[in-house]
Amino acid sequence: MPKMIPAHVGEFTTSNAEKELFGRFREMPDTDNWTVMHSVGIAKHPTQSQGEADYVVVIPGKGTFTLEVKGGLISFDGDRWYSESRNGEEHVIKDPVEEANHANQAFKDFVSRSRRGDVDDRPGSTLFGFGVLFPDCSVHHEISFVGLADEQIGDIDDCSTPEKLKACLLRLAAYWKDAFRNSPFITAPTAHESRLIVDILRPEFSAKVSLASLIRTVEDKVLELTAEQVRVLEGLTENERCIVKGNAGTGKTVLAIHLTDQKALEDLRVGLFCFNRQLAYELRRLASDDPDIVCGSLTEYMAEIVEQAGLTPKDRQEKNLPDYYTEELPELFMEAFLLLDLPQLDFLVLDEGQDLMRPRYLDALDLMLKGGLRNGSWFFFMDAERQDLYHASGGEEAIREELSVRKISYTTFRLTENCRNSVAISETIDRIFGTKTKHRSDTPRGEDVHILRYKDEKQQLAKLQEVLTTLKKENIPPEKIVLLSPLRFENSVVKELGGWPLTEDYKNRKGKILFSTIYTFKGLDSPVVIITDVNHFHYENHKTALYVGMSRAISLLYLLIREKTYQQIVEYSKDPENI
Repeated sequence: MPKMIPAHVGEFTTSNAEKELFGRFREMPDTDNWTVMHSVGIAKHPTQSQGEADYVVVIPGKGTFTLEVKGGLISFDGDRWYSESRNGEEHVIKDPVEEANHANQAFKDFVSRSRRGDVDDRPGSTLFGFGVLFPDCSVHHEISFVGLADEQIGDIDDCSTPEKLKACLLRLAAYWKDAFRNSPFITAPTAHESRLIVDILRPEFSAKVSLASLIRTVEDKVLELTAEQVRVLEGLTENERCIVKGNAGTGKTVLAIHLTDQKALEDLRVGLFCFNRQLAYELRRLASDDPDIVCGSLTEYMAEIVEQAGLTPKDRQEKNLPDYYTEELPELFMEAFLLLDLPQLDFLVLDEGQDLMRPRYLDALDLMLKGGLRNGSWFFFMDAERQDLYHASGGEEAIREELSVRKISYTTFRLTENCRNSVAISETIDRIFGTKTKHRSDTPRGEDVHILRYKDEKQQLAKLQEVLTTLKKENIPPEKIVLLSPLRFENSVVKELGGWPLTEDYKNRKGKILFSTIYTFKGLDSPVVIITDVNHFHYENHKTALYVGMSRAISLLYLLIREKTYQQIVEYSKDPENI
């Protein structure tokens, strides 16, 4: 893979074509000595006071190539250039041939005048060339351009995969080598000259990218709807009952909220439920405030209806019994629902549905929904792989069996693309647990996962203090940081932290660092996650908790692991040499 400068797409990049190409450039195989620079400023442009090239690719032994990217459907009438957007709007654009040519000449002149170190330590008369990429349309043999050979063009097919993009660039390099075959003083750059060219064009990127900037970059990608999610949305609207499966971070909650709002706009009474109370708060915050939407934790909702009907047990200590919430509360709710003569739901959506796949919960949902679960309309979003912290479903096979016994038919869709975690975080999860995370091509790589080992609680506390101090120096807002632990606060090392603004109140965390158990943070995420108290890795619930906790992190992940436990994780890991 080539060196990317910058390492992530800039937060001010608005071109979708440039963003998508960034990921494909980054994944080009066998290009370790290549450098791909995005959005390179042109200090002395021949026709503008200030200009910018979309991409500059430096290939040792080949040359330096300026690339202009034009997204959308492109057309040329012999005089002016046009681009048609996805919504059908057409507008005039600058001549990409002229832009690329001028930028190429400006870089060539700038490099020839510059020096680094000794007087003689400067690139020689190395080969410079330019090309144009049209990643959204077919161009070869369909459109003829003045001043642009076919070898200088990359179209939708050339840009479709990292392998094809690399082949396109090598074809461009061969074209320019042939163009200068009669110019003996123009040579391909050596490895040393290539490094000098990169240093001259982008010297500012020798500095470290700030963590705050990195977090913004990764967060921006999370907010974008993937092509896969759009495809699943289209499939869901054509079916009445669907189960959507996907691993952590594949966007199940985003789709659940989107569909809930969509159905409410159709004047349908919609229920959006989950098990986790903190996730329920987030669902209520993100879903529209349409009065036709009933949203929250299913157990909380059932308790409210039971209380309205006056059926709450007088001895509230009964609610602490192990089977109260799983057995008695659903039965009381069904009695209360009928007693109050409440209206049924037209549509039902469950997020983290595997947590609600208990017989009594399904009985209650069956009563709430018009047509019941067998004939009504519902979408269940679930992840039965390492996500059942509450041991509600017994796994995917048990869920299928339970629905089969009830003679409930449904369609299944699967989400496979992770759109939450950075590539670096997903890779670490994959190495430990043997999962195979799929990312879209433009997902930022992000910062490597920080694994901090400790021998005792005193050392763990010191390392935790160091992490928080680093984040504070990097100006990371406290509310973007979550401390997760398999232990409750009173048993966690976090209890010993002094001088830091901590809170366990998810709803009121502005200006504070949130502490939460992994169990209560399930289904949620945070830009920065610090997992503490990883003292055990013996049993399946230990592994599940670590998996769930790690997959909550969007941009930065810190793991504080006891030395002995770390060795257990390495032995369990599917790729122990890279942990």
